[in-house]
This record gives sequence, structure tokens and C-alpha cells, in this order.
Amino acid sequence: MTHIFKVWKIFIPLVALITTTSAQADDANLAAHIQLQNDKFMSAFNSQDSAALAKLYTTDGVFIGNNASPVRGQMEIARLMSAIFSGPSVQISLVTNSLDQNRGTVSEIGTWEMEFNPDNAEKFSQTGNYVVVWEKQKSGEWLMAIDMVNSNVPAGQ
Repeated sequence: MTHIFKVWKIFIPLVALITTTSAQADDANLAAHIQLQNDKFMSAFNSQDSAALAKLYTTDGVFIGNNASPVRGQMEIARLMSAIFSGPSVQISLVTNSLDQNRGTVSEIGTWEMEFNPDNAEKFSQTGNYVVVWEKQKSGEWLMAIDMVNSNVPAGQ
């Protein structure tokens, strides 16, 4: 019986170590994958490719813009992005502040900065925050199910 107790004293911490190491590797892989998706988003946005942007959302994904009604579905999101791109030249950058995984979803909180370059006017930038709910697809890819943004600019300015 003492022999079994000694084996368990070694085995349990070893299992805990392996589980912790595996969870840390999964977290690193998840963060890397979400960063890759965000890089794709920034690239598509900055090259004004509304079709590529829409493919980063689930088929019934929802985009909720600042002071706007929600837009649902890849086709409607592509249409909205095309309308955004018809205005002044704009570039975006994203920074992930936190990720929280829960079963088949990941919640991401981050900040964004957009630089506008209107014709015949001075460049200006805006900053804000975003929350994205990512859903894991059967293919293993993570796509945006909900994307909600808000601006740090006070209302009316």
C-alpha cells in the first residue's frame, strides 16, 4: 500500500504539470490564431476588400457599429464595408487586450485606431474599443459571430 501511495504522490503532480503545460500551449495557439485572423481583417480592411472581410464572419455573423443598427450576414456586412470604403481613404489597426475562451467560443476585447485621409482635407484619426465573439467552425477555423465597436470620441463631436 505504501508503494502505491508513493507512486500517486509522483503521478498526480506530473499529470497536473502536463495538463497546465498543455493548457498554456492551447492558449498560445488560440492567441496566435486570433492574431492571424485580426491580421487578415486589417489587411482586407486596409486594401478595401469587403468580400474578404465578410468571409471572416460566420454566415449569420453580426456587425454592430457605433450609433448604428446591427447588420447580419456576410452579404450585408460586405455591403456595409463597401459603403464605408466609398468615403475617405481609411486604414485600421487592432490591438487585442484580452481573450477568454468558453467551450466553442472566444470573447476578445481590444482597441482600434482608424486613420482617415479625406480628399482636400487634413488627415485625422479616431480610436475606440471592440468586442468580438469568435466561434470555432467544424474546419477548426475561428470566425466572428458578433463584432461590436464603439468610438472613444464623445457623442456630437
